[in-house]
Amino acid sequence: MDDQQNIRFYIRADGIIVFEFYASHRQAAEDFKQIISASMKNVPNKVRVLYDFSQAPPPTRYFLQVQGELYDNFPHPPDERSAYVTGNTNNEVWVRIGRSYLTPRDTMRIFVTQDEAIAWLLT
Repeated sequence: MDDQQNIRFYIRADGIIVFEFYASHRQAAEDFKQIISASMKNVPNKVRVLYDFSQAPPPTRYFLQVQGELYDNFPHPPDERSAYVTGNTNNEVWVRIGRSYLTPRDTMRIFVTQDEAIAWLLT
């Protein structure tokens, strides 16, 4: 991996899981895959996830494929919400394309800022 960070992953004090993407190429997809694969065995009954793509370029086809496979294979809990942050760029189009690779098993919404997404995830 180069010096640039592909993904920043952390869990907030309120339990929201945050993925901030700075890249969306093959290595970013592999990094994301490692994080998700490691967490599949310990999924609580309530999950709130924020995916922030506002600082990433449009995803590659490989990234979308990996995201779809991971999502479809993830053991989704009964109470799950996902918020996608796209910023003011055209990333919303790419998020919608990415979501088309998914078989929805949770409630998803797209936002412009993290603050809006977090407010929704906490409701």
